[in-house]
Amino acid sequence: MVVVDGTKILCFFFTSTTVIIRIRCKRHCTVKPVNLVGILLLAGTMMLLCLVTGCTGIPSFPPAMKGGGVTEITPEDTQHPVSFDDAYHSVLSSDQGNNTTFYYIWGDAVNSQGLAKDWIFGIKRGQEQSFAIYNSKGLSFIPWNGNNIYAVIPVDHIIKPADLIKDHRVVIQEVQNPDIDKMELVNGIYTLSSTMGPEGRTFMFNELTGNMVQ
Repeated sequence: MVVVDGTKILCFFFTSTTVIIRIRCKRHCTVKPVNLVGILLLAGTMMLLCLVTGCTGIPSFPPAMKGGGVTEITPEDTQHPVSFDDAYHSVLSSDQGNNTTFYYIWGDAVNSQGLAKDWIFGIKRGQEQSFAIYNSKGLSFIPWNGNNIYAVIPVDHIIKPADLIKDHRVVIQEVQNPDIDKMELVNGIYTLSSTMGPEGRTFMFNELTGNMVQ
């Protein structure tokens, strides 16, 4: 830090293996114009990358989605919760003659009426696997590149999320915060989880009977 004519001017020395920018601090700090522009562009690019990524690393996803990954597709403040039936029938209507087999179901932020912010289905059509993501903005698909090790879900015969919540309201209200953070159906078991409290709470139920699993 130097003082010139009563004004504090901060002079930086930038050094690399190929370029040395000399800064002379007398009455003014002088920097070679071309090199200064390059440095400012580099600094601006680094700051932009930090803002875009949030500098927090890679986000975590539900275990079954490690193959393809999931990204936020709709701004949260513009969404409204949607029903499981609407999501399910939307996926079926996009079938276009292909037989859709369901292996995985995920509900994000499920409320007391069984409506969720997002419904995510792990499906297979022919030899192709994908995740179908349904919310108030519509239906989208992303590749499912991981190994499918899950049992087929007989969706037409399972107890639906809204009925499961209604039948076990007293128990399930313990994982509402105010919504259920996660409702997952895989390998015949519903798992309802909440991050409420230091350890969170989890309850499991049979997909066909709705009976609680110990």
